[in-house]
Amino acid sequence: MKCLVTGGAGLIGSHIVDKLLQNGHEVVILDNLDPQTHPNGKPDWIPEDAKFIEGDVNNYDDVKKALKEGVDTISHQAAFGGFTNSISYYFDVNTSGTAKIFEVIREENITINKFVMASSQAIFGEGLYNSTALGNFHPEPRTIEQLKRKQWEVICPSSGEEAKPVPFSENLEPFGVSPYALSKYFEEMIGLAFGKTYNIPVAALRYAVTYGPRQSVYNPYTGVFSIFSSMIVNNLSPLIFEDGNQTRDFIFVEDVANANVTLLESNLDSQQPFNVGTGSPTKVSNLASSLCNELNSNVEPKISEEFRYGDSRHFIHDASKLKEYNWSPKYSIEDGIKKYTEWFKTQGDVKTTFPEASEGLRKIGVIQSSD
Repeated sequence: MKCLVTGGAGLIGSHIVDKLLQNGHEVVILDNLDPQTHPNGKPDWIPEDAKFIEGDVNNYDDVKKALKEGVDTISHQAAFGGFTNSISYYFDVNTSGTAKIFEVIREENITINKFVMASSQAIFGEGLYNSTALGNFHPEPRTIEQLKRKQWEVICPSSGEEAKPVPFSENLEPFGVSPYALSKYFEEMIGLAFGKTYNIPVAALRYAVTYGPRQSVYNPYTGVFSIFSSMIVNNLSPLIFEDGNQTRDFIFVEDVANANVTLLESNLDSQQPFNVGTGSPTKVSNLASSLCNELNSNVEPKISEEFRYGDSRHFIHDASKLKEYNWSPKYSIEDGIKKYTEWFKTQGDVKTTFPEASEGLRKIGVIQSSD
């Protein structure tokens, strides 16, 4: 197998590259080395055994050059994420970039045996919940009015009781409202639809919150592990939105890479979405405290009671479908935090621009205050 990995210099893509090479496959990397993520240029973790092409998924000639290297599979990881001051750029990269790849495949008559792509849990908006009145239900995103009242939890619309989060499968209806969520949903639809049109098996992997070594320590807009850690080592309190009791399904990057390679090597012959998560939620406030401890800091996390419209309250993945392909997560959150902080400590004098970046987001209403 010869695989093109877009975004192959990034957090997830670079670990997929490592795993493919480890399993004896050939690899071509296409990455634009976005200066916000890679301010020092090509990172030293790019292996010499992989063919590296600096280019953009939105550039026809760059994509053509990469595909003409004789690849027969694609791991599409190039993406733009997080909460930023942009709207259109999410769609330029995530949606149009994916469409561009399929356009080149069609126009250049390139045979691709499998296409595995990065989607996100963000497309769902909220996770699945349970109440005594409704049983399991999928709520629409919490309203701005609700969040301003500091009514953080999801409320059953029938009984008014506080609903409890439960694991969700791939059948959950997308309710995402942020630019990132919408762009990833449209990207996923493009991948699944064009895969069916051109008879290419496609797997859209709906990642839980991915973390681990190589997560950019320079980007103040995405990557809660790196944002919190960079603040902690600069003696700043990691800033937690809402009340800190919101939970996330955090998954270690090596588990995500293994999920990608498992499907690339599988007998998948159709177009399907897959959840990629652990099924074990962690409070964001607990994550911040654990990072403070592992980084030997006396800094205390700060509960801001601010919010970002479109943020989920709770997510618990049910990855049973992916486990049918003999995949399962190997890392607990405790082990993952240790591996991440060990790597982070090797990154030298890390600065943070999160305070300045977050202030800019407040000015345009991405971050809002409760009453």
